[in-house]
Amino acid sequence: MGFDLNKMIDEAGEDSGKDSRTDTDSPIKSAVNDLDEELRKIAERKEEVMNQIDSLSGDLEKDRELENELQSKLNHLLEEESKLHSKRRDLQMELDDLSDKASKISRLKSEMTDI
Repeated sequence: MGFDLNKMIDEAGEDSGKDSRTDTDSPIKSAVNDLDEELRKIAERKEEVMNQIDSLSGDLEKDRELENELQSKLNHLLEEESKLHSKRRDLQMELDDLSDKASKISRLKSEMTDI
């Protein structure tokens, strides 16, 4: 902490020239001690919370990086899927064309055997 209230009270008592403490100094000193202890605990808890925030921030950054990586992979897979659909459509058209040609050949063969 930046200052110690007990030390300040002790110094103030010495500066005032008092040789003995009154009974009210003890409860005040006790209250100041309690406040110092509470401030120390608050500072410790603050440090713990700050460490947790730092840790969570790092975890969040890792999660964002993973999300971006997975999104990139997904985009790549979608492109590949699109290419495969296009290739399938082209092959189906080629198959239909070959089926038409086979039918024509069969029809011509049949007509030639009738002649």
